[in-house]
Amino acid sequence: MKKEVNMKKISFLLMTFVLVLMLTGCNLLTDIFSTKNVASIQIDPATIDTEAEVSEFSLVGVHLIITYDDDSTEFKLLTQDMISSVDLVKLGQAGTHEITISYLGHTTRITVTLTDLLNSGFFVQFVDFDGALMKTQTVQEGEAAIPPSNPTRNGYTFTGWDKPYSFITEEQIITATYEIMTYTVKFIDYDGTILHEETINYGASATAPSAPTRDGYTFINWDKTYLLVTQNLEVHAVYQSNELFNLNGYTIKIAVSGSDLGQHDPFHQNYNYFNRDAKRKAWEWVEDTYNCHIEVAPYPSNAEFGALRWQYIINNAYNNQTDYDFYGVPDSQIRQLVIGGALINVEDWYNQYGNDFMNDIYIESGTFRGKLYSITSDEPSINNVMYYNIGLLSRLGLEKTPAQIFNEGNWTYSTFKEYSIAAQTALDGLWDASPTRKYYAVAGCSTYYWVGMTSAGGEKIIDASNRAFHPLTSTSLDAALTLRQIYEAGAMDPNKQVDAGVVSWNNGRALFSSGFKWFVNSSTRWKEDLWTPGNSGTTRYGYVPFPRPDELTKDEQRLGVGGTNTWVMPIGRDYSGYGPQCTAENIYRVVVKAMQLTDEYHVNSIGYDKDQELQAYAEKYTESLDSVSAFTYISKRASDIGFFEPLTEANNHVVNTGYSSFSTAINDYVMGHYASLSDALFDLNYAIITEIRLAFE
Repeated sequence: MKKEVNMKKISFLLMTFVLVLMLTGCNLLTDIFSTKNVASIQIDPATIDTEAEVSEFSLVGVHLIITYDDDSTEFKLLTQDMISSVDLVKLGQAGTHEITISYLGHTTRITVTLTDLLNSGFFVQFVDFDGALMKTQTVQEGEAAIPPSNPTRNGYTFTGWDKPYSFITEEQIITATYEIMTYTVKFIDYDGTILHEETINYGASATAPSAPTRDGYTFINWDKTYLLVTQNLEVHAVYQSNELFNLNGYTIKIAVSGSDLGQHDPFHQNYNYFNRDAKRKAWEWVEDTYNCHIEVAPYPSNAEFGALRWQYIINNAYNNQTDYDFYGVPDSQIRQLVIGGALINVEDWYNQYGNDFMNDIYIESGTFRGKLYSITSDEPSINNVMYYNIGLLSRLGLEKTPAQIFNEGNWTYSTFKEYSIAAQTALDGLWDASPTRKYYAVAGCSTYYWVGMTSAGGEKIIDASNRAFHPLTSTSLDAALTLRQIYEAGAMDPNKQVDAGVVSWNNGRALFSSGFKWFVNSSTRWKEDLWTPGNSGTTRYGYVPFPRPDELTKDEQRLGVGGTNTWVMPIGRDYSGYGPQCTAENIYRVVVKAMQLTDEYHVNSIGYDKDQELQAYAEKYTESLDSVSAFTYISKRASDIGFFEPLTEANNHVVNTGYSSFSTAINDYVMGHYASLSDALFDLNYAIITEIRLAFE
């Protein structure tokens, strides 16, 4: 009998609970027992006012649209437990807030702008010299603003703020002011005589005196750079003895990738650079003069490119058993090789014997912890690129090609956007209604575009010299916004694909793609018959420089240049048996002399024509007259308009621009997954800044 009473009580309680659920409209039973899975959620925009006064904003009556995996939908009242406590606090404050709503493991975001009309005050901003925002605050009329901590700026002393802030009566932008520092530069001869002395501003360059003379010696150069001075300097004259040295038949061995032999050895059958004859002559001269032989050899099979190779170099140095005098490596690997104790610092030798043969960009990219390890005579050139499909373009009926627009001086962010949208309209007419075969105006890695476009505006996203990260300058923001607007207009392939994996480009269904110059006609990237298998003559690649900011002219276009493949000298080479003059220093001198003579012989050779060489070089990488013209325009000016931007190399000193969370974050902003570029990069800033400081310490 007692058991029967208990069962009646339980039945009564269950019926009461279900009745309460029905009266309150709760869907708990549906949520618990439903066999359908939630596919996505979103806020019903008709039920929420995203712009309101703080005191009037409410979540009452806001509906959540739930879409299930069978495409059915359900409306559910939004409750506070779907919003984090942090976001709930934001909803009581003035400002623009991004709020996250969570339900059964799914999230959606809304942006709400709230104003406080009763306590609006005046908006005061403290900004740095370059416009970078340092602090914002709302100040009531007649009250004082509170400035941020005193900022710092390399080469300058902070002097205060450009306007008073103790009695605010209107909105203000208050800018930090600075006074430039000055430094003394002394040029000193071998015997301590001061040849010249001057005082200059931070970042300015000193003027060297005329080359001094010394009996029995030839003046080579000065022992350190006096350009872009950032400290007091004593610059010493460097002389080279007129006495020659003898390496007694020593073979200087240079290890490079087997596929790269034809890029280094002028006697290799695949060496087809314009300086081939000059380089052969230079190598023969140093071999005869210093009694040595230069040999370029492939790395051994146990040193494949990548981690195995870097460890091979480090292990050999550690065991003091290095088999080569020079290794060919990307200069982005110098950092880990130096940390691994594998490389010789050639800074002093370069100052003595280099005679400024290295380009400043590659000195910067080949320097670690203030010391130079790189040895290269390369000149800056085009590397990261955007190309277009000439054959596809010819079907669209557009008035001009991108290269023509660039050559006329009008290839800007706005023009690129307008051109892409117009091209997409024409491309949609070619669409055969299959979603997998849609045409796109723009395809490829959005991060590559963003870096190239920012560089075209002369902005460094990574400033190696100051070990700084600047992804949010006005130029970089405009570049990212341009790409986003192209995507929003339906003119960009939504698939995040990189390098050889850009399907729409590979199938001839994209007008533009991003990549690197070496992709052109490469068997592993953009094949010579990519769009017309078996008929290379009708696959034609068009080159156009990355667009620049609207306010810049064509002559103000800049070029970001990444690092380069270079030679480095390892620790652990045995020179015994070849006499006292066979040293690492003299071997360095031989190779540097060969590089210098190559340039000298080439420039002075019969028939040398730099413009003609540039024209032929351009024709290797693009296949229309207007593209060749654009290519040569940039190439001819590369040394003048170029600057070191690590991100223009995919595998660079800091972060991979094609395959990384950084690349994904840029792409996510372009695709509209974040409200701002700042939000997209927020979680990565610290890690990237840390990598920059480690890479360029």
